[in-house]
Amino acid sequence: MSRYRPVPLTRLLRDMMSYASTALDLGFYAIAFRDEGASYEVVQLERLVEKLWEGAVVEASLAVRGYEEAVAMVSVFKVVDGLVRVTDVAADLASLVLRGIDPPSLLRVALLSGAEVTAPLRVRSKMRVAEIEDEGVDIVAVRRGGEWIIHPSDDVMLEPGDVVVVRGSPENVARVTGMRFEVSSGGGEVEEETLRLKKLADILLDLGFYSILYGDEIVALHVQEIEHRLDEEIIYYYEMVSGLGLSPQQEYALHKFAEVVENVSDVAAAMASMVRTHRPIHRVIAAAEDMSQERILALVYQGPGGVRLGDTGLQREEVIVVAVRRGERWVPTPPPTVILEPGDRVIIKTYVEDLDELLESVESMGFRVLREKLEIEE
Repeated sequence: MSRYRPVPLTRLLRDMMSYASTALDLGFYAIAFRDEGASYEVVQLERLVEKLWEGAVVEASLAVRGYEEAVAMVSVFKVVDGLVRVTDVAADLASLVLRGIDPPSLLRVALLSGAEVTAPLRVRSKMRVAEIEDEGVDIVAVRRGGEWIIHPSDDVMLEPGDVVVVRGSPENVARVTGMRFEVSSGGGEVEEETLRLKKLADILLDLGFYSILYGDEIVALHVQEIEHRLDEEIIYYYEMVSGLGLSPQQEYALHKFAEVVENVSDVAAAMASMVRTHRPIHRVIAAAEDMSQERILALVYQGPGGVRLGDTGLQREEVIVVAVRRGERWVPTPPPTVILEPGDRVIIKTYVEDLDELLESVESMGFRVLREKLEIEE
């Protein structure tokens, strides 16, 4: 038996969050650009997350000191199980490339659409990672020859010939990479539904984590409602796909994509259910999120009514607006034309290196940061 070496549960959970998110991004990227190297890396990430899961289960079990903490620790088990599930389906999707399955163009269009997209950038001269990220994108991974560097630090020096996988808004990624993103492949209703599913995949995990971090029962309810509807919607999606006259392999690729969205939805709904049933949330989840490279924040709009979201200045390079909530109504991935009223809650995602600058400027945009995270079990 190997010697036990303790690892902080917070660090294990933080790494699982990071790698699961990366696997999803890199899986979408691998399919969109038919990149076998990226596909292989997603499979490796799947194995890594499974090892981290084992460590997290051990550390969580050893950390329990009584009944109340055991009950709270259930939330950790649910989260880590969900992260493994997300990574598994991302690897299944990426494996299509390794198996030589060529997806239809409408799937590529969907994967290059939404609030965030991923795309390759070939480095032509020496530069640091920070120089690229200063352009409003995040570097998911760097491929150097046959090796991959996942989430490189800002001071990593990039070499000519490196391929950098960048993630960000379509506008920022297009500016940095020089790519022109396709608007439509002519796929009609199926393409529109594929685009909608991709947007759900982009935001549901964020909304699930947000709901447990802030105890937002309304968002939690909406996440659960989306999950309930998706079961029937995906059956209808399969029927639409079958009528397109695609090859069996192309149909299979769309089915695997839909499975990814369905599983992400299930994981987000499992998180939301903890809020809806008032289950205690262990402090380590909030601590891990505080250590991660991305942060989910809730802002409350307190400016004048009738102002468009795009006119506030919030939709800037380093900010992804996940959703806007007003009372029991909410708008996921809102466009700049959404009208804000005082009291609206705006859920955003940003990178930790941009957090201080953002916090200094939100008040001037008419927002305040909601710091009332859910009471976390001690």
